[in-house]
Amino acid sequence: MAVKDGKETSVSSKVADFYAQVMTRLGVNKAVLDYVIFCHQEESCWPLSEPKKLKDRFDEIFEVSEYVEIMDNIKAQRKVLDKRVIELDNEIQNHLEGYVLRSNALHTEIAEDTKKQEQINKELKKSDDKLKTLEKQIAECNVKKKKLDELKSKIEIKRTRVNGKEENLSSIDVPDYNGNIEELQQELAEAESKKDYQEVKKKQEEFDKEIARIGVELRNIVSESAQVQRKINDLEVQRQRKKDIEGERDELIERIRKRYSIDADEDIEEAMNKIKEDKEAQRKEIMDSSKHETDQIASDLSAANIAIANVEANKRSKDADITRLKREISIIKRDIEQIGASAERSSKLEKEIAKLESQLSGEESLQALEKEFLDRQVAISKTKSEIEEFSKVISAEHDFAKKSDELKSVMKKSEKLLSELFTTPIEKNFNRQLSTLKMDLEQSCKTAEKKHGDLEKETFKITEKLNQLKLKNEFNDNTVKQSQDQISQIGVEPDEVKDKLDKIRMDLREYRDQLGEKQGSQFLYKKWEEQIAKEKNCPLCEKACGSATDVQKLVTKVKKRHADLPSEIEELNESVAKFEIQERNLTQVLPLVEKMEKLLNETAEDLEEIEKVEKQKASKEKEKESARKKLEEARKKLDAAKNLLGDAKLLDKLIEDKTAAKTAVETARENLSDFEVNGEWTLEQFEEAVDEAQGKMETLNAEAKKADGKVKEIRAKTGELQKLKEEKLKIGEKALQPAILTKSKEEKETRIQECEDEIIKCDEQIPALKKNQKSLKADLDKANAALESKKSEISTFLNRFLRDSDSFKTLNTRLTDIVLDENDQRKLAQKMEEFGERKSELERKKVQYETEKTSVSNKQQKVRVLKDQLNKKILQEDVATMNGELMELEEKMGELAGIEKQLREFQNSYANANNRKQTYIGQRGPLKEAIEKAERQLKEPNIQKSVENYRDKYAEKCLTEEMSKDLETYIKCLDGAIIAFHTLKMERINIILQELWTTVYDGNDIEAIRIKSDTVSGTDKRKSYNYSVVMIVDGKELEMRDRCSAGQKVLASILIRIALAEVFAANCAILALDEPTTNLDTDKIDNIGHMLTRLLQAREDHLQLIVITHDVQLVNLLHLSCKPEYVYGLSKNEYGVSKLKRHTRLNGDGEEVN
Repeated sequence: MAVKDGKETSVSSKVADFYAQVMTRLGVNKAVLDYVIFCHQEESCWPLSEPKKLKDRFDEIFEVSEYVEIMDNIKAQRKVLDKRVIELDNEIQNHLEGYVLRSNALHTEIAEDTKKQEQINKELKKSDDKLKTLEKQIAECNVKKKKLDELKSKIEIKRTRVNGKEENLSSIDVPDYNGNIEELQQELAEAESKKDYQEVKKKQEEFDKEIARIGVELRNIVSESAQVQRKINDLEVQRQRKKDIEGERDELIERIRKRYSIDADEDIEEAMNKIKEDKEAQRKEIMDSSKHETDQIASDLSAANIAIANVEANKRSKDADITRLKREISIIKRDIEQIGASAERSSKLEKEIAKLESQLSGEESLQALEKEFLDRQVAISKTKSEIEEFSKVISAEHDFAKKSDELKSVMKKSEKLLSELFTTPIEKNFNRQLSTLKMDLEQSCKTAEKKHGDLEKETFKITEKLNQLKLKNEFNDNTVKQSQDQISQIGVEPDEVKDKLDKIRMDLREYRDQLGEKQGSQFLYKKWEEQIAKEKNCPLCEKACGSATDVQKLVTKVKKRHADLPSEIEELNESVAKFEIQERNLTQVLPLVEKMEKLLNETAEDLEEIEKVEKQKASKEKEKESARKKLEEARKKLDAAKNLLGDAKLLDKLIEDKTAAKTAVETARENLSDFEVNGEWTLEQFEEAVDEAQGKMETLNAEAKKADGKVKEIRAKTGELQKLKEEKLKIGEKALQPAILTKSKEEKETRIQECEDEIIKCDEQIPALKKNQKSLKADLDKANAALESKKSEISTFLNRFLRDSDSFKTLNTRLTDIVLDENDQRKLAQKMEEFGERKSELERKKVQYETEKTSVSNKQQKVRVLKDQLNKKILQEDVATMNGELMELEEKMGELAGIEKQLREFQNSYANANNRKQTYIGQRGPLKEAIEKAERQLKEPNIQKSVENYRDKYAEKCLTEEMSKDLETYIKCLDGAIIAFHTLKMERINIILQELWTTVYDGNDIEAIRIKSDTVSGTDKRKSYNYSVVMIVDGKELEMRDRCSAGQKVLASILIRIALAEVFAANCAILALDEPTTNLDTDKIDNIGHMLTRLLQAREDHLQLIVITHDVQLVNLLHLSCKPEYVYGLSKNEYGVSKLKRHTRLNGDGEEVN
């Protein structure tokens, strides 16, 4: 490959790469190379081809597809970033925020529960201190209470005895006996020993049995008659209830018929069902019709709203257009003012351009400097590649050693826990196996926790039951002990009370019978004395006495008997009083004995139950302890698994990293095959080779930097020159712009007026539309209100109707439930009459037996009187003695007054304190479990690192959002830059075209030509354009395609290619024309020749023109005008082989070119 200074170089590469090397060396893209610099004859007039083809070529020249691809890539990347932001936001909101909040809540919960636990511990300590104090006080009070109870028991017994004796005294209505107790007892004994007393006693017992039997039968009759009467009353109540319900139902039916206009002969239930169906149908009909009406109004209202919105949107759009157009007009005015100051700047730029061109002509060849720089860069690149490959090997070796050490360290750290959790050592998939184990252990923990909790509840229930049984047993023991003490005070053992009470009652009955006989004999003996003295016969058998001596003997005998009666009666009274006291005492303690027996039986059962419950408790405690140990073991393993879970991921990653590092080492050593090194080198050999290569690369960098400095200097001057030329072109283009700007300004002012007219029309339409909208809203509200009113009216009617219907059904149900049987009532009334007759008969018999008993008892009156007198004397003495003892006991009890109240207060305080203590203990357990549970949850990986994860993800989200915003800004800037770039290039192209056309074209029909670009409608950010070539004729733009001659077409195509070459190929000022005179007549060929001559004269220093043609006329014309050094000709020999010859003269022989 030959360069400017004649030095040849070579490039060895594939065909495609060679083509790329050509474009790189020329500094242009493929489209410029194909369509501008080297363009085939068939495509030479493409600027005036059909619009689609023209657009495609310009898009390729402007590299629109690359821009679009870049923009799409940026937008795709931005979508990826936005999607990542959404994912991060969702992750933060749905998970991480929840974890952070959960972590904060758990910390707060632990703090609060710990505070509560401390408070509970303080309260428990206070409760224990208070309970100890109360226990001591209760013990002291119990001692005093025991003494008080003993005194109360003694006083009660004494008072009971005194009251009993006083009652007995009040019940004895006999005169006091004139004599002592011994004399009264002797007289009573004589009266009871008589035979007639025994016979009377026997009759009295028979009467008592009959009276008792009648009394039992009467009680049975009263009980049965009461039951029958209750049944009669129930039937009467049911009958009255049924009558009331029937009356209530009739009133309801009458009210329903009146309220709903139901005829009297019409069935009430059928009528009510019909009314209900009619109302339901009416409501449905109203709902359907109202819905259709409201839907129509709502549809009209929606259409009115849309119309108003469209008019207002159109008005806002026109306002925005007016604002934009005014702003553009002000910019146009400013540009017109600035164009006048451009002429002076243009002359100054020409001087600066000439100065820079002279400086660049004396500099060293840019191509040589670039080749030197490229050679150095190639060497640097090769050395750098070598260093990179060596460094990769070194880095891979270091990384492999590091990963191996890290894996060993972590394995050593986790080895103990892994051996505890797994019986068989594991070497891979730590995370999966530990996750599976963790789930199994969590399930085991849940099962163990549930079992332990259930056992704790069961143990607590058993303990409560055991405590209740013990308290009950203790209470029963105290009650039995108190009962035993009370029974012992009367000198009887508890197991002897019943037998002794039965014996005393038998003796008491016997003595009372004897006493009655003696008391009755007193009156008989007195009567008999008078009867014997008067009638001289035996009062019993009524047999006459023989003589006066016999009479006297009988009288003496009767008197003696009469005299002995008081002593006998007194003895019997004493005996009866004694037995009555014993009976009363034993009767008082009999309930205590029965209660004590019952409590002893309960105590035995309770002791058996306590023993059984204690065994259950021990068993449950053992099970609970076993469950607790299992739970602790499972929790320990679970904690170990959780702790290892984080290391598991690290272990799996380290194993993967180690494997990857080993693979990287092997790959890096395999990649050394392109270099002259041994793949089996040691690490130290590679490090030495890297140091040596780095020294070499530093030398090459210095040389490349020196060459690059010179290249940059030349390029800077070239760039500055190009900028000056571009500025000059802009100034030239702006000189043509005032007319265009003025026309554009007038068009924009016209557009403003049109927009203002549109706004006035919108303002005229809006009031009518809003009035219609308001009317439709009022109609809709009115329709809705009417619908609600009808619905409310029907609902009110149906609610009242349903209440009446439910009431009617309820009354019918209640009437159905009441069933009356008249036969039952008649049977019950008949049974009551039978009971009345039987009761009357039994009462008559009872009166008869009591009368006869009284008659017989009169015969025992004397014995009874003597006994009563004896009892009276004994009771009077006992009452006096007991009152004295009672006063002493009450004095002692007064000293202990208030101890019971104090003990109750202490016991209540103790119970309250104990309840509070148990409450605190009950609260402490759940708090402890809650704290432990919260601490376990805090150790979970998601919650333990929640704040750190939240911070990382939030930072990543913010960075991603900023990256997305930066990409959005970049898209806008890039789009704006592309638009500015396109606008600038098109301006430069048109300026060059105008300059060339006025210079080259010798006609006067076409003033200038331009390339017009219009944005494609609907495209994003105006990145796509439609192109057309126009000609200026009489100041008007006309489409040039199909309106120009063949010569004008060729000329325009060539000039457009030259303008494109100057704009897009400034560093490659070459233009090749392939058969430019095809299909042209002689005059047109001459015109093309003259035009190319003028073109070369205008672009002498900046254009290398290559003309490929068979037209000798054109070649002669160009040779005369331009006088080239050589003309190259192509011909074929007789073998069909093409040969290229270089000619110094047109008609001379040329030399072959190799």
